[in-house]
Amino acid sequence: LQAWAVSALEQSRGAWLMEISSKFVEWDELEGPLVVCTPTTKTPAPAVARTVAVGPEGGLAPEEIPASAAKVDLGRTILRVETAAIVAAARFR
Repeated sequence: LQAWAVSALEQSRGAWLMEISSKFVEWDELEGPLVVCTPTTKTPAPAVARTVAVGPEGGLAPEEIPASAAKVDLGRTILRVETAAIVAAARFR
């Protein structure tokens, strides 16, 4: 995944490299402002997002998402987690 992120950054001539980790973290360990991508939310995206989280296909259960997180969707279709992460990175750069 890191190699894909580096290749995408080079190809797009982007300025920000997405951080990819397999380490499990708790919500309170993430830097805010936090945005959680959910497939059923129809709220506008915030102007700034420091951390963007995507869940499994179909989304996280509402009780799994912290109350302080902004919730946004990534479009009309359900995306695979790999695709959702790339779409979210492009949307909230």
